[in-house]
Amino acid sequence: RRQRQMCIRDRGHTYSIAENTKIILSVVNMILQSVLNIEKHTENMAGRIERIESSVKETKDTVNDFALKGIKMI
Repeated sequence: RRQRQMCIRDRGHTYSIAENTKIILSVVNMILQSVLNIEKHTENMAGRIERIESSVKETKDTVNDFALKGIKMI
């Protein structure tokens, strides 16, 4: 009888643990998919960084030209 009472009392906890385990597995699976696809989403990162650096350099050069030569009003 005592073992039966413990089993009945623990049913709610068992259900809760099982449901939480499903949630954890779902979240872990989403994280894993994100990590596995990271290469696909970042494969051209070097080219993108080079273009950004080039744009920043052009902007700096333009600002330096303004500082050295001034702005001409036509």
